[in-house]
Amino acid sequence: SFALRISQDMSIASLECNHITGVFDISTLGKEMTVAGVLDWRLRLYRGAWVAASPLLSAWLKTRARESSSTIHNQRFALYPPLSTAKDVQERPVIWFHAVSVGECAAAFPLLQRCLAEWPNAHALLTHGTVSAGLWLQRRVPPNTTLQYAPFDDPNAVARFLDRWNPQAGIFLESELWPNLILAAHSRGVPLALVNANISPKSTARWSTSLLMPIVCALLAKFDLICPQSESSAQRLRALGADDTAPPANLKYAAATSSAVRPQPPGKQQRWWVAGSTHVGEEEAVLSAHQRLASQWIDLVTVIVPRHPERAASICELAEARGIRCAQTEGADPVAHILKNSSSMPKVWIVGTIGHLPAMYAQCAIAFVGGSLFPSGRGHNVAEAAVAECAVICGFHTGPFKEMVYEMCGTHYAAVWQVANANELANCVENLFQNPKHLKLRQQKAKAAVSGENAVAIVW
Repeated sequence: SFALRISQDMSIASLECNHITGVFDISTLGKEMTVAGVLDWRLRLYRGAWVAASPLLSAWLKTRARESSSTIHNQRFALYPPLSTAKDVQERPVIWFHAVSVGECAAAFPLLQRCLAEWPNAHALLTHGTVSAGLWLQRRVPPNTTLQYAPFDDPNAVARFLDRWNPQAGIFLESELWPNLILAAHSRGVPLALVNANISPKSTARWSTSLLMPIVCALLAKFDLICPQSESSAQRLRALGADDTAPPANLKYAAATSSAVRPQPPGKQQRWWVAGSTHVGEEEAVLSAHQRLASQWIDLVTVIVPRHPERAASICELAEARGIRCAQTEGADPVAHILKNSSSMPKVWIVGTIGHLPAMYAQCAIAFVGGSLFPSGRGHNVAEAAVAECAVICGFHTGPFKEMVYEMCGTHYAAVWQVANANELANCVENLFQNPKHLKLRQQKAKAAVSGENAVAIVW
């Protein structure tokens, strides 16, 4: 198994791992993909594009007006300080996890913690690709773990990254298929795993073209372990050339369970509801629902947690334009701030800081999970709201979370309530507040739908 391969010599500082050579052939998938082989022109074109674009990308990053721009630039291009002065040089074996954004990083955490528990002499490196992921991770970084931006897929940056970190294993999340990074790590004998693997139907169609199909086949062949997040994901991966896949396991269930928190005193507020991870356009629907419901319940509190916190001020302006009193939470504990001021302050609160959604789910009776109301949506992790014992509502545009919604509703119809538009959202919230027994049923069934998931054990 993948775990056995990387555990044999994990007790010493340097780990040597034999690797299984991935195979590829344009007709039989039976020959090694190399620069000198049949895919020579594809790889040379891709690598040449990165080499040509890198100076322009470097100049753009350097001109960004952010204090952290130099750090982002240096990490993206793997421009590290000399070994003698670097603070991040590790003498212990490095297990490298790579995810792109907040959701994928959250899914990586339970498996990362399991690895460190099994191999206490190891050090974890978690690379990510977005500013929001970096901010989210800074609040949760476990011991013996280094966080940084992943290198761009520029061949020179990839080489510098691998030279510096010399990982003994690489664990990629979901669909992070970067050709230069994967091929370079494989060529150095780094065992690779693709966990929570998921290629969407749209991406599958794109990868299946005659131009790209040989490349994705070759990349998937470089992984020693591919663990899909669902059976349909496994079928799409096999259609793209994955010879063998492990039993499906969705780490986002484990991420939801591990991030759950207990509500603050006096406990879950039965007239509070939260719209979490909302995107542009969804706040209007939430505010319309609030206006309709506020006349019925004077103790109603509506909390909006936008997916991108920098939008908080504009959402407040949107509310005020509708004649709704609104305020942004202050301080490091938004829940405590609302509890302290909810009796005298506005009944609509906007959380403009990252990392507080689990606490809001814990405090609120109902949760609308955003990114799902309009066709452009990709959904978000409904299990996070479910484990907090919220009555869970979402739209029908759930993207990669569609199967999670189906699985949860498969345990009980009341686990997730899907709505098609703003009017249905208001009707749904109104129905739940008017019927406490129905509200309680949906809270219980939502939590039960994810409580038995043991994704980390399945992956392990």
